[in-house]
Amino acid sequence: FSKVRNYGIEQATGKWILILDTDEYIPEKYLENIRQAVENVQQTGIFLFTQKSATESGSVISFKTQRLFRNLPVFRYKYVVHELVTTEQMNEDSFTIDLLDVEIEHSGYHTNEILKRKEKRNLNILKSQLLKHDLPDEEFFHYGVFFLRSSLNISRPSSIEQNIGNKLTILKEKFYQENAEFNQDFFIYYTVMPGFLFKYSKYYDIDALFQEAIHIYKYSPFVFYKYAEVYYKDGKYEKSI
Repeated sequence: FSKVRNYGIEQATGKWILILDTDEYIPEKYLENIRQAVENVQQTGIFLFTQKSATESGSVISFKTQRLFRNLPVFRYKYVVHELVTTEQMNEDSFTIDLLDVEIEHSGYHTNEILKRKEKRNLNILKSQLLKHDLPDEEFFHYGVFFLRSSLNISRPSSIEQNIGNKLTILKEKFYQENAEFNQDFFIYYTVMPGFLFKYSKYYDIDALFQEAIHIYKYSPFVFYKYAEVYYKDGKYEKSI
């Protein structure tokens, strides 16, 4: 997916790149926010938008995602699936990442059939990456968190899944950053690990992980929901509430 995104970027001649998938749109009320941002920006290199995905059950999944960035060679996508814009050289150029008040409406999860089809497709890609012997830790963390997000819902317990989850808990300490709330991979980590810990009966770790999560994501209903869901499944209803 990164390869085709980067090919498209290389054809662009404007000063800014705005990325949308074919199952997404931005409501018109947010367009002025985008215009103002690119006209008055100082050192921002990448703007995060809030993607909102409606599910068949009526719930809404939302998280921050990179969608507006400068058209410069330093900004290119990486990873074969769940691609992200590279940020390694941002500090050298004094660029920052900022959140913009813009919501993206995403219809790609609106039926369980579509969601499961996407998850199965992605699982095959993610697994092929994770089984590489020379995979750098940063790439393992990226592919690993998304592997768990897909596999926890549609597969039985497995040694591969358990090994990946255990390694992610170690790598998380290595890659933690002060601006972790702007890091998509960390958001996925903190929302999938409660399910992983519950699935493999590591109940004693859930409370500690929850305290970390609410310190970083104080205002994210989805993060609170994922922990409440685990406590509910464990029969701890008061704690869930």
